[in-house]
Amino acid sequence: MLSAEYKFGADYSLDLGDETVVINDTNAQNAKNMTLFTNETQSLKIEGDGNDKCGADLAPNKVNIYLVDNTIKDKDIMQNSIPLLELQNTDCGTKTLEVCANFNFSIPDNILNQHYKIVVDMSFDEAQWIFINPVQIV
Repeated sequence: MLSAEYKFGADYSLDLGDETVVINDTNAQNAKNMTLFTNETQSLKIEGDGNDKCGADLAPNKVNIYLVDNTIKDKDIMQNSIPLLELQNTDCGTKTLEVCANFNFSIPDNILNQHYKIVVDMSFDEAQWIFINPVQIV
């Protein structure tokens, strides 16, 4: 198996202040032809860009990675009203953004080989970022 690197952007940003404000970035970058393999360890790394101040002040409280059926709408994913298969989660404590969201996970052996969406859900004190990308499991 050849290792591949995929990059994709946050589709939704939720500001959980006095009133929840949802921003849907319709220009979020997708990773085309993303493929994950069963029986192999996958690696995830979130990197800050020039606009992010990666460090303790931007560290998420929790990061979840899960798969959902490809037919589920992104808006339903954002509203957490869907069945999902959790692949990994971590409580971040005092870790930085880059340390907290840098870990390995595996696709279960018994999952159907088909198209899904992979979701990375990052929760902060008063915000949430949701990354959604189509993925094929083989």
